[in-house]
Amino acid sequence: MCGRYFLPLEEDDGELAEVIRAVSEKYGGEAPLAAHGEIFPGQTVPTLANSRKGEPGAYAMRWGMSRPSGGAGLVINARSETAGDKGMFRSSWMDRRCLIPASRYFEWERRDREKVKYAIGPARQSGFYLAGLYRYEPDERYPRFVILTRAASAPVAFIHPRMPVIFDLKSAQAWLNPQTPPRQMLEAALEDMAFEAV
Repeated sequence: MCGRYFLPLEEDDGELAEVIRAVSEKYGGEAPLAAHGEIFPGQTVPTLANSRKGEPGAYAMRWGMSRPSGGAGLVINARSETAGDKGMFRSSWMDRRCLIPASRYFEWERRDREKVKYAIGPARQSGFYLAGLYRYEPDERYPRFVILTRAASAPVAFIHPRMPVIFDLKSAQAWLNPQTPPRQMLEAALEDMAFEAV
């Protein structure tokens, strides 16, 4: 699961900063953009996705899809193992994939009555992309996205049994390529995670 992540300040990560800057410039003061710091569901944030011409570009999107039943709360994650088979995500799985820039994500370990918060990210790099799916919703200015999750890798499984699907900066572009089978890309997701209590 992924319920919080962190966007670096512009001076921290070159490529991620470019995405953040491109979205800020494209939308100006139009979007209430969460451009750095700890990111929460429901916020509008920078992402990468393909244009209608199939070219990658930076876009503002809102984290969380409305529930099909009209129920309360947002759907913020989708299980990568089953997203391609679920009606809510099936068309996005093939045609509307996105990347969410981050420098770490947060998860909580339950210890009896206590919760310990951890910052987690790839062991040997500071910037990465979370794999996502997006869709357009009626009367919404910005598309909405979910973050794909998978079984947690061994180093962080004690914290939570699920983690986001994470790509490094080099392989992330293949996730946006509609010719790349999504399940093939999931096999390229990063495994080696580092963590610290915060």
